[in-house]
Amino acid sequence: MNWPTDYPSLRVFLDGMLCMMLLYILISYVWHRKPLYVWYSIYIINLLAYFQLNDLCHYYLDTNAPPEQTNRALLIESVVQCISFIIYGRFAIVLMDLKTNDRVSVWLINLIATLALVLIATDAISFLTGNTASPLQQTFYTASRYVVCFCALATVPRILRLRKQVVSYFITGTLFYVSGALLGLVMFQFGWASRQPNAPFTFPMIPMQTGVVLETICITIGISLLNRKTERDKIQFQEQLIEQLQENERRQRQLQHIRDDIARDLHDEIGSDLSGISILSSVAARQIDDQPDKVRTALNTIGETAQNVMSAMREIIWSLNSAQDSTEHLNLRLKETAYNMFEYTPVDVKLSFQKNLPINLLPTRHRRDFLLAYKEILHNIIRHAQARHVSISLQIVGEDLWLVIRDDGIGFDPLLRRSGNGLTNMQQRISRLGGQISVQSQPGRGTTVTVRCQVFTDEISAPVAGDGLRDGVNM
Repeated sequence: MNWPTDYPSLRVFLDGMLCMMLLYILISYVWHRKPLYVWYSIYIINLLAYFQLNDLCHYYLDTNAPPEQTNRALLIESVVQCISFIIYGRFAIVLMDLKTNDRVSVWLINLIATLALVLIATDAISFLTGNTASPLQQTFYTASRYVVCFCALATVPRILRLRKQVVSYFITGTLFYVSGALLGLVMFQFGWASRQPNAPFTFPMIPMQTGVVLETICITIGISLLNRKTERDKIQFQEQLIEQLQENERRQRQLQHIRDDIARDLHDEIGSDLSGISILSSVAARQIDDQPDKVRTALNTIGETAQNVMSAMREIIWSLNSAQDSTEHLNLRLKETAYNMFEYTPVDVKLSFQKNLPINLLPTRHRRDFLLAYKEILHNIIRHAQARHVSISLQIVGEDLWLVIRDDGIGFDPLLRRSGNGLTNMQQRISRLGGQISVQSQPGRGTTVTVRCQVFTDEISAPVAGDGLRDGVNM
């Protein structure tokens, strides 16, 4: 491939490069639908029109076309060039979000746009009054374009402070553009533009268009990086959306697990007790005349069963009530349970609960299992230990919640009594917490029961039965 050696061929080559850039930008807009691609597409189209109009104006001047025709072409060329300044400024503001990042740069770009509008107005007035060739008009034309170039350069150090990846390409492209425009102005002002067809760089338009082509290459690379960043952000957003959906599904499983627990508790505990009340009521109704003593016993049993139902209902409501999430309510519930159970026994109870425990020690669905396991341990002490002293401690060690209950009762051999004393129920409940229970006892030496489970300050981080989280029992 031979490099173009004459002005027309080089112009066609440079126009072709700009058209390729325009095609890429249009494809990017179709793919990403971003407003900045629209601005830059209009900017390139505007420059292509400006370069063609510049050639047309010089053709009219070289062929001594009628002055009105030449002046009209010069006016259109100036208007198109000024519009390109305005469009490029809008593109820069959108590309780097200058309205948010740098208000001074926005002010400078708006100054360029205002100056461009003033140039359009003065050119229009000169055309209408026939003073297009006056020295004052020519001086204003040249000076205004120097001001535009220096305003554009003044934004460079401010934009560099943004430290964005696309900024370096924008700044480099702008420097190419401004440098080409300044070189063209210098050639025009100092008479270095001989405009020889076989020496293309004697045309002021060639340095400017070369700068524009280099600028579009830099901006296109910057836009490519911006597109890649957009794709990465889109993938990251999709990953976050997938994580959010998975989290929502997990929450749904947790809610379903809570509903299943409530249904099981209502059926297993309250349902059976209510059925017993119904049966005892029917029996008492038949025996009320013939066997009043048995009726009295049945009524006492009904009362006790009703109390059990009320207690079970309170426990279910307590475990689900969000108002009971604080550590103070957990401490109060455990203390109240211990005092109520040992109130009419000779056992001396000592409670030692750590202060300033974190809020939400246990998630909603685990609170009831923890309380029932705690009550089962105390029931075993009352029924079997024959203890005189019981100590209960609750504290956080590392990331675990430790409940330690000691008594000075008769003790037992865990290997011989493995299936007794309600230990199976405790094991199942603690396992559902993802925790461990340890029972240490010797005949005549008392018993120590240690419950350890994870502390969950967030409902979503708590294990769900069947999720494969750790559980264990050490006997």
